[in-house]
Amino acid sequence: RTVEGQLSRALAAPTTGAGAVVPTVDARYGESQVWGAEAEYPNVGKLQMDILAAALAADVTRVAAIQWSKSVARNGHPWLPLDYKSESWHALSHDGQAGLDAAKARADRTKVYTWYAQQLASFLSRLASVPEGDGTLLDHTLVLYCSEMGEGNHSSNDIPYLYAGGAGGAFRTGLCLDARNAQGAQRFNNDLFVALGRGFGVPLDRFGVPGRSANKRFSSGVYGDLLA
Repeated sequence: RTVEGQLSRALAAPTTGAGAVVPTVDARYGESQVWGAEAEYPNVGKLQMDILAAALAADVTRVAAIQWSKSVARNGHPWLPLDYKSESWHALSHDGQAGLDAAKARADRTKVYTWYAQQLASFLSRLASVPEGDGTLLDHTLVLYCSEMGEGNHSSNDIPYLYAGGAGGAFRTGLCLDARNAQGAQRFNNDLFVALGRGFGVPLDRFGVPGRSANKRFSSGVYGDLLA
């Protein structure tokens, strides 16, 4: 009911007549901001996470995703103490390529990444507070936290993945794994998704479309170190 009340208040502002709150258009987005000012971004994200936690707890769904902003994100993070408050997240991710001081941009990115990690921690705590069977909702859930890029220069290498929950013991937890093999060669990112499928009982061998040559393949097999 708390989440319902928050949503009702957020959506209750009139858009016509006296006291109207008209959605503004931010030139960086080129689209209507129906939730109002950019500063509302954290509140909207919290509501989304609260709704998702409630849906999982009530078994309304067992699979879901939350995406903060979008690819080529034009939003900023004005509530954080950044040197480049007026710059978009996209510009910060490219730092020197966007004409920004690289060191300051990296420091700003660290603050932004820290904030997103704090939102993840809040969501995990919410799941851990819900009793379920012989443990908690978090114990029986797998949460994957990641970005689509390893760096803002569009690199798909060295992407960090964080997973929490263990899905009822299907996955090993408490680990920090380096996916490179003994020769230093990197694994495909999709090998992680093969492991996730296996952990949920889906007999995957590959994820994505296998190419006919080594440099076109998207997956080489299961990353078994994740599986219990």
